[in-house]
Amino acid sequence: MSTRACGLLPHIVSASFALIFGITLQKTLHSLVVPGLILGLQDTENPRVQSHAAAAFINFAEHVPENSPESLEAYLGQLLPILHNLLQTGPRMVQEQVITALASISHSVSHSF
Repeated sequence: MSTRACGLLPHIVSASFALIFGITLQKTLHSLVVPGLILGLQDTENPRVQSHAAAAFINFAEHVPENSPESLEAYLGQLLPILHNLLQTGPRMVQEQVITALASISHSVSHSF
């Protein structure tokens, strides 16, 4: 695993904590977690990292509060083109996670999507 991939693991783990800590993580730590996950999506040398980053976005987006989607909306301009590119060019295992991530994100920020 590359040094860059190792550096992204805390962000991927943090997003997985969304399952445990729910809304608190999205409201207070999104500025740390989301940029790290975006870096993971951009790691073209490590499709497994990209796949895990997309899966972590699924967990993160599922717990974004319905009345407060700003923690995710702020990143849509940067995130959606990356996900679109991965859907077009990424390996199959990445594409599968990206499709689910897009569905989860669109549900969480439905009025902005």
